[in-house]
Amino acid sequence: MKVRMLSAHASDFAKMNASELTESIRAARGRTLAVEVICTYQSPVDDVTHGEIAAGMGADIIVLDRYDSLKPDINNAPPEIISAQEPLKEYKRLLGRPVGINMVVANPKADSQLSGRLVNDANVERAVTQGADIIFLYSRPQIGGTPKKMKIAAKALYQQYGENVMIVGVPSFTTPPPRTSDMAILFSQETRALLDAGCHAIGLPMPGSHQGWQLEFTADVIDSIHQDGGLAW
Repeated sequence: MKVRMLSAHASDFAKMNASELTESIRAARGRTLAVEVICTYQSPVDDVTHGEIAAGMGADIIVLDRYDSLKPDINNAPPEIISAQEPLKEYKRLLGRPVGINMVVANPKADSQLSGRLVNDANVERAVTQGADIIFLYSRPQIGGTPKKMKIAAKALYQQYGENVMIVGVPSFTTPPPRTSDMAILFSQETRALLDAGCHAIGLPMPGSHQGWQLEFTADVIDSIHQDGGLAW
């Protein structure tokens, strides 16, 4: 039975696969709040993590930026969570919320810079094994990331783990913002290609938060994503 995000409990999240989580979010009709935290930064509250603060303020989903599967670290998390074989799964149990992480599509030589955050077979497998519910795919053009590489990564990730992990493509770092109707159409072609490659959803900047992102044309892109069956973040 589908449980919408607004009505879900920790016990529901513990049983959801990627498709069920996607439908739970969709059923909430836009009323899902995901909060991204830099998990390695010092928390403002002793012995409380950024994710716990966000959850306490009403976040439905916690996304960990700078989580490194090779060197797991969540500031202020209990040591037994960080040292566990499945630290993300244990952190999810602590929060009672789905937990996502950011990973970066880039040149394979960028592993010295990105460590376990770089998208490759070993790092993705490790992140999934550790308990990631959602993987956000970013592409860094300055270190070799391209839209084509992101699509290839999304397809490989979906074929291997698509039933277990929600995949969110974030194309805005390699694709110009939609400042006109024609640019919105071109951007929507990129989002459609990512959804076709296996992404469950597309991540976009909040209008006004990044240069060039305006309400009208962002709305056009979001409408296109929804028409193509994806979620818009």
